[in-house]
Amino acid sequence: MPAGPVQETLAPTPPRESGGDRFDDAIVVTRTRAWIGLASCLVLILGVIVWAVTTEVGVTVKGPAVALVNGAIATVPSPASGTVQVMNVKVDDEVQASQVIGTVADSQNQVSSLVAPVGGRILNVAADVGATVRTGADVVSIAQTNGPLLIRMFVTPAQAQEADLHTEAILNFPEQPEIRGRVSDIGTLPLTDDQVADSIGSPALANLLVRSGAVVNITVTPADPASGPKHADIDSGDIGTVTLIVGTKRPIDYVV
Repeated sequence: MPAGPVQETLAPTPPRESGGDRFDDAIVVTRTRAWIGLASCLVLILGVIVWAVTTEVGVTVKGPAVALVNGAIATVPSPASGTVQVMNVKVDDEVQASQVIGTVADSQNQVSSLVAPVGGRILNVAADVGATVRTGADVVSIAQTNGPLLIRMFVTPAQAQEADLHTEAILNFPEQPEIRGRVSDIGTLPLTDDQVADSIGSPALANLLVRSGAVVNITVTPADPASGPKHADIDSGDIGTVTLIVGTKRPIDYVV
């Protein structure tokens, strides 16, 4: 008889011995870019910590201020109660000390002169011809031209306690370069709105400068007072901003 077909015996593949290398398994590799990114983050965090611990930043008090020659605006009070008969000046006119700028007639038709106490530029005419005025009322305001230019600001009593004489100040006025200065005077008592108006000679300016009910006056002298009242083209009566550098603090102190 012819021999039948040979049948192959199917046997399972023997298991690999434990501990043998598996060259057919996937190998997980950490990419170099991931390590670089992690290292960069660590360097950044370390840099922030070093900066927060070693760097000092200024602690400041900031507020509006007015530039005034001799620290105040001169006023021309009415010498009598009555009616303004003559007014010879208008805003921005220049006047000389002792110049007669107008007259007031009382109820008896007695005429009294309005006299400029100082030389300067007319800032405001509060009562024109025909206006009724009372004795002592300010009729005209004058920005003085002779004397040192002083910068005056009004802060809360708590803010005033943070400043000292000679505290550094940064002065910023519209369209003018930054100016440095130092505190030359700090008031000892809080002022009311009316007292501020009296001290600078202008209720309108007081309304712009006073932000709280009780304030303390701080006077700043520009770093170069010898340059005269026209310091960097700043005129008496100009409004700006003063930043007082009252101390330093590390950024880490704000966290802890």
